[in-house]
Order: sequence, then C-alpha cells, then structure tokens
Amino acid sequence: VHSEEYAKRRDDEAYFGNKGLDPQLLPLVVARAHEARLRISVHVNSAHDFHVAVASGVDEIAHLPGTKTVEQIARTDAELAARNGITVVTTAALIERLKKKDPELHAKLRSAQIDNLRLLRDAGVTLAIGSDEYDDTSVGEVQHLRSLGVFQDLEILRMWTRTCAPAVFPERKLGRLDPGYEASFLALD
Repeated sequence: VHSEEYAKRRDDEAYFGNKGLDPQLLPLVVARAHEARLRISVHVNSAHDFHVAVASGVDEIAHLPGTKTVEQIARTDAELAARNGITVVTTAALIERLKKKDPELHAKLRSAQIDNLRLLRDAGVTLAIGSDEYDDTSVGEVQHLRSLGVFQDLEILRMWTRTCAPAVFPERKLGRLDPGYEASFLALD
C-alpha cells in the first residue's frame, strides 16, 4: 500500500490500515514462500508498489495501480512482469465509486487505466478478471473493462475464463473446453 511512503506511514496513526509492508521485506517473503512451494499474490495501489512486486518476483498482482491516484506503470516493469509470468488481476472497476463523487478524478483515472491496460497487454502480461468486492461477482469488472475499449470481447472472455481459473487453482486443469480439463455442467429444463 503506497510502499514509496512506507517510512512516512509506518509510525503515523493517521495511516492505520494503510501502512502496507516494508518494500525491503517483500523479496525475503517471496523467497521463503517459494521455498515452501507457495504462490505469492500481492495487493498494490501505486506504480511503485507494482514495481516492488515485480522486482521481488511475486506470482500475482491484485489490482491495477491507481484506484485513487493517477498511476503510470513503467514499461520496464510491464516487460519484466511478462517475462516472469506474473498474472495481474485487473479489479479496475474500483474507480467507478468516484464517478459521481469526483467526475474529474474519475476521468483521469479512467484514462490512466486505459494506458496501463494497453501497456500490460502489449507487453504480454497475463491479465485475469476478478472483483475486489467480497459481496459481488466479477460481472461489474467485465462491464467496466468493456467500457474502456481496450480489449475485444474474446480477449475479455479469455481473461475471465482461461486465465482466471488457473490463477485461482494453478494445480487444476480448469477454464478450457479441451481434453483432460475438468468440466462442470448445469442442465436446466
């Protein structure tokens, strides 16, 4: 959570719940987790958080940076994320909370999201669709991503199925209609 301000936030009670992890500690956590054959998914808010996560070798990044502030992901970080096979779960619809509250900021965040999503897609980063809302599904995320005009419907469908299922359950064969993959069907009259 805004790791670029970790030292400032660490002992300040005004940032209670928004202090995050010491960015120097993350590479050690990742190394220990990987030694134990565990995957690491990190929550990011800023482009700096994204950089720290990528440089630390995480497996997954939850959130597109910039849900409250305009954030631009560095091309080098996007390229490294792609090379390292890091999955980014977009959760970009979070900015919709600001649409009525602060339309000007919403427009700036939306523009930055478009730039960041194009950058990640063009760099070859694996993108998955998810929701940051514990009481909702990812349908709102799909609608938001469609409204941005960055992806074609088929790309969104692949992000929502072929990418998302294995991101959640990496040891299972899910998200495809191919031989050897799990299949669940619901038949209705």
